[in-house]
Amino acid sequence: MNMRLPPLDPSSNVPLQDQLCERISLAIAAGRIGTGTRLPSCRALAAQMGVARNTAIAAYQRLISDGLVVATPRSGYFVDPSADP
Repeated sequence: MNMRLPPLDPSSNVPLQDQLCERISLAIAAGRIGTGTRLPSCRALAAQMGVARNTAIAAYQRLISDGLVVATPRSGYFVDPSADP
């Protein structure tokens, strides 16, 4: 899956993982990524956004703790079906 997210700004004072979380959160809130939608793997997201895999992992972990994303073992990351956009 290839999400269309605005590019990250490596020259910004905002850490890349925070920028990534913000872009995904805004896409969910705007309805561009629907509830229950499967998200790209960490590797695919990192490659798409031009960041390290650890950055993508950290962003997903924060989105999970914020209640926007759920991780399903051996299936991947999904927008939480109960997330309120």
